[in-house]
Amino acid sequence: MNTFNTLILVKVAVTIGVVITLSLVAERVSTSMAGVLSGYPLGAAIVLFFYGLGVSPEFAAKSTVYAMPGLIGTQSFVYLLLLRFIVMTWKNRKT
Repeated sequence: MNTFNTLILVKVAVTIGVVITLSLVAERVSTSMAGVLSGYPLGAAIVLFFYGLGVSPEFAAKSTVYAMPGLIGTQSFVYLLLLRFIVMTWKNRKT
């Protein structure tokens, strides 16, 4: 088996493992906790893992500096969108 096929199999295995782990967290802890946990691993940790495998560990290490601000930006956007939805729903409710 060549390196490319091995890399594909590792990607599939890691992705399946993360999805199964998050579904177990959702069943045993709470769906909210699984949602919070899914934001980082699916958004950044898996990508950084495969950068380390595919490009180089040094590149992945340098990329981690920018992963957290990117995640914070994304979560801030979602929070503000949710806040706007709540405010608009509150204003349009029938009394």
